[in-house]
Amino acid sequence: MALPQMPQDPASGAARTAQTAPEMARDGGFEVRALGTTATERGEKAEPLAYLRSLGPDVHVTPATHSGRREFRFTQCSIAYTLVDTGKLRVSGWRPRLPRRADRRSGRARVA
Repeated sequence: MALPQMPQDPASGAARTAQTAPEMARDGGFEVRALGTTATERGEKAEPLAYLRSLGPDVHVTPATHSGRREFRFTQCSIAYTLVDTGKLRVSGWRPRLPRRADRRSGRARVA
């Protein structure tokens, strides 16, 4: 699963509902991994790491890259998540800033 926002976004029922398909695939015996960002529809009002930790998973934070970005990695409902830390950016605010990194992580080639 790849989403341009946090699958656990507290302000987006659609993002949380998107977790249903991977959970069904997991229940069907597939190995499921999820890639997303920490961007939420709440934007500046959300603190992504604190929110994720409040949900219960043990969130591992990778060291920041040369561009200052970290990744949050954790397992929730037997699904391995990797979320690129976009800080407190809104869903619509991160994409112009991080498209190549997101494309590399998802295995897609960037189309100009």
